[in-house]
Formats: sequence, structure tokens, C-alpha cells
Amino acid sequence: MNLKSNRYLTIVLCALVLVLTSCQQDGPAEKAGEKVDQTIEKTGEKIEKVGAAISDKVEGAPTSK
Repeated sequence: MNLKSNRYLTIVLCALVLVLTSCQQDGPAEKAGEKVDQTIEKTGEKIEKVGAAISDKVEGAPTSK
């Protein structure tokens, strides 16, 4: 009886370890989402720089009367 309960406990613990380690890994969807977020952030930064450059050019342009 003791040997059977040890085997059962070992199987349950191994299954628990496998489940817990697989839960911590990022899947392809999460990795793709992170890349999309990074791309959006970089694009936003570039748009701000371009907007600032255009604003500077417009302010420095001569006005016509």
C-alpha cells in the first residue's frame, strides 16, 4: 500500500510541475502582441519627431502678405 501511494504522489507532483512550468511560458500570440506594441510605440515616437520638425519649419517659413 505504501509503494502505491508513493507512486501516486510522484505522478501527481510530476504532473503539477509540468503544468506550472508550461503556464509560465509566453506563447506565439503573446510574443506577437509584444512586437506589435513595440512597433506602435516606435511609430508614435517617429510621428512626434516628424510633427515637431514640420512645426519648426512652418514657424520659420516666411509669411506672404
